[in-house]
Amino acid sequence: MPRRTPHTPQSPQKPQAAGLLARITPMVVVAAVSVGCAGVMVLNYPFPATQEPMREQQTISREEVEGTLASTDSDASVEGLAVIGEFDAISQSSDQNRADNLALAAAELDGTTLQPGEALSVNEILGDTSNDSRYKVAPVFSNGSVSSSRGGGVCQVSTALYIAAIKADLDVVERSAHSMVTDYAPIGLDATLVYGEKDLKIRNSADHAITITANSLGQTVDVKIYGASGDDGITYDATSRIVERTEKLASECFSDPEAVGLEPGEKLTFYTAESYRVKYKDGVMQESKLLSTDTYRVTGDSEVQTQEGSVKANK
Repeated sequence: MPRRTPHTPQSPQKPQAAGLLARITPMVVVAAVSVGCAGVMVLNYPFPATQEPMREQQTISREEVEGTLASTDSDASVEGLAVIGEFDAISQSSDQNRADNLALAAAELDGTTLQPGEALSVNEILGDTSNDSRYKVAPVFSNGSVSSSRGGGVCQVSTALYIAAIKADLDVVERSAHSMVTDYAPIGLDATLVYGEKDLKIRNSADHAITITANSLGQTVDVKIYGASGDDGITYDATSRIVERTEKLASECFSDPEAVGLEPGEKLTFYTAESYRVKYKDGVMQESKLLSTDTYRVTGDSEVQTQEGSVKANK
């Protein structure tokens, strides 16, 4: 079984929320079931990521958040180990309940150690957050629409772990996508949780033990995986790309569209994305392995984010 070890002076400490905390906001995540609608039009978007609609508020850059996390974590190494996989999941949500849920879920994951061949289940670590009184009510995704539930936001933690695990070249035993795009990870690289139904399970495929740290600051979750660093020049990355665009009427996707705030004749847009684990040798790509193909509902004001820029979902 995975073991959680308390922080020692050599282990990463939780960053404390400073003045930046009020400017970083929590996300909209959680359980969802993939929406299956037909009708496809192929797109040639050469970029890999998508985001949820941005709220009317001050946004914060990934560089600023990463700098703040680094400055608040004075001892950012686990003794004798190196970071072999990491991801900062940053949301622009403004829901404080969600931020509190992120902090609680990150603390549960933080310090988990896996021996070679050992696997973890995020649902087993967090438990049923929807029925846990410690978690607060916040927005969640469900069947292609947004609702509210206790534990809203915890999928941002599982998503950060998922991408960090891909970069650490660990085995992904189980993972499911949301039904809508999130604003804290590239499209196709999210990992939803539905207790008893959808889980994220990671196996340590390395020949040495690994330790997982998880820190939360406002709307940001930083997950690092520590292990033995190789000297062979091999590294891994996670990428994705949009391959299809689908349009269907709300009445074709929902039995009662008005119950989720839609008109029966309203057109809905879906993107299908492919995600990959990419292997590099001394910075040169060696191979790209398909991880999954997922379909998401995209609202008209969603931003499709890329490293180069962004494009409106209705373009």
